Amino acid sequence: LWQGQPDKAQTMLKDMYRDVKDKNKQELSFINAYKYIIYGFQDLGRYHSAIAAAKEMANNISSPKVFTIAHFAIYECYKDMRLEDMELKELSLLIKNIEKGNNYMSANIYTYAALSYIDADRQYDAQALSCLVKAESISTANKGKTNDAMRDFRENFLWYTYAYYHLKAKKGSIAKAHYYMELL
Repeated sequence: LWQGQPDKAQTMLKDMYRDVKDKNKQELSFINAYKYIIYGFQDLGRYHSAIAAAKEMANNISSPKVFTIAHFAIYECYKDMRLEDMELKELSLLIKNIEKGNNYMSANIYTYAALSYIDADRQYDAQALSCLVKAESISTANKGKTNDAMRDFRENFLWYTYAYYHLKAKKGSIAKAHYYMELL
């Protein structure tokens, strides 16, 4: 249902909340259900509905992981809608959350933040580079903790973003852009 009828999927989720007695056991199922509903709204271009579902998820399931998932989805919606100020505001919220100790998706968040900063304006070049360095540090520290396919994807995404930075930043280097593209 999430691809074609996220509204109906959301109604089913509310019924599931009513029927499930032990919500702690079902938390992962609820998280996944919300994620699919959010993706469904995003796929249909219904970003405001996706944002509402993400906020509902964060309100109904209180955990650091859910906070990150919900606010990352909101960030993606604002990015897709090209609402740069709101996009950067969500990134700021996510980065503050990482700095408080919620490390779920932290390397990805820093990489996406770098991309957003690069696209925003050259005034954010320093923030973009700082985010890339942090993402690389986290990725290096977690190298053996993820499966190979996921690690390779994240590394390639990081190298791509470094290359993009060096192509767009005022103090970027074409030679470094080529170096990172060779790493892909």
